[in-house]
Amino acid sequence: MGTNSYSITEIAPAKLNIRLRIIGRRADGYHLLSMLAVTISLHDQLDAASWQGWGGLKLSGAYAAESGPVQQNLVYRAFNLFMRHCPDFSGAQISLKKMIPVGAGLGGGSSDAAAALRAFKRLYEHQTGSSLVEWPSIVGAALSLGADVPFLLQGGNCKISGIGEVLEPLPIGELLHTPVLVCVPQQPIATKGFYAFIRQTNPTLEQKADHELNLLSSDEPLSITRLAQLCANDFENYLPRYCPEVWAQLQALREISSLCCGLTGSGSAFFAFPRVGQFTTEDISAVHCIADRMGFQVHEARFVDVSNSRLD
Repeated sequence: MGTNSYSITEIAPAKLNIRLRIIGRRADGYHLLSMLAVTISLHDQLDAASWQGWGGLKLSGAYAAESGPVQQNLVYRAFNLFMRHCPDFSGAQISLKKMIPVGAGLGGGSSDAAAALRAFKRLYEHQTGSSLVEWPSIVGAALSLGADVPFLLQGGNCKISGIGEVLEPLPIGELLHTPVLVCVPQQPIATKGFYAFIRQTNPTLEQKADHELNLLSSDEPLSITRLAQLCANDFENYLPRYCPEVWAQLQALREISSLCCGLTGSGSAFFAFPRVGQFTTEDISAVHCIADRMGFQVHEARFVDVSNSRLD
């Protein structure tokens, strides 16, 4: 049984890993990471309405068909996690508009889960008229949904370490609203499969430190030039063998010397932003020319800070 008493909207932004270093491997097989991530304006939209129990998940948007069964969707898993911590929560019905490409390393599923948790918190607090005291424990448990979920609960600009759970927010500074091009190949890449390939290729991964990112102060506003200097992704070391088509597309984009280009997450998406200043008309035209020739999509976006349901 449902009720139309209250409904809310949460924005689920995509993320870019400007820097991703694989600095070790735990005994349980999880890889230790050192990352610099930022949220962007490309986003899904989650609408949640008060309901009695689980009211279902309705999918729409450009990538709805690629999102898999509802029972495997991270929004459904986020609902079950929330109910374990708050069994007196009345429930919710969810509509999710999927505009973030799937299997692209953009964190779409994780961002949907983070948006769902924020939505459930707001519905619960409206239902009870009081603050959700269990929220810190829910945030702590969010890592079980995916390594990107803790970061995407807050968004913005952040240093990330561990397996994704150690967060150090950074001021977004002049990066706010800076344009970025997000390039999405036709070939998706499954993160789990790529990590398995790395374990097979490099079974004795040595522990190392990411000194350059460690030296970045938490109160240092990042310029676009500094961001370009920090751009790196260790998945690219394995990409030519794991997915040569995506590697060829990324290398073609790097022929535009004025742009900083890199893989985000485990791919398959990659990004481009100006090393200094703004995009020129020639830059954007060159990117679209390469995309048309090599068969990948280009999404125009910008760096954003995220607060509740807004893209600031």
